[in-house]
Amino acid sequence: MDSVYSESATVKSKYSLVIPNGVYITNTTVGKKKYHSVTFVGVSKTFNYVKPTIETHILHVNFHSRIRSILRFHSNVTVEFLEYLRPISKFENKAKLAKAIEKDIAAADNFFTNNK
Repeated sequence: MDSVYSESATVKSKYSLVIPNGVYITNTTVGKKKYHSVTFVGVSKTFNYVKPTIETHILHVNFHSRIRSILRFHSNVTVEFLEYLRPISKFENKAKLAKAIEKDIAAADNFFTNNK
């Protein structure tokens, strides 16, 4: 894995979102397979983006090999929002962002362990 923050899929929505910006514990379904995930919704303050995005980090899966190949054959990706984790933050650098993502993943792992 190159880095934690590069292991995500950007999801385009054909619907208007009514969900507040932030980071969420989610389930992401690709094709018929459901994966535990952490999802960012909003405008990245760290990278000074101007357009809102939905970025889903699928937990504990080698994204570059498995998910990328699955996404080639399945255009429908569904993200189910389970719990709000935190608001969007601006990080001084990529390393601090990666640390925050690691904490988000740990919180999601704890959530899924306690909610089986």
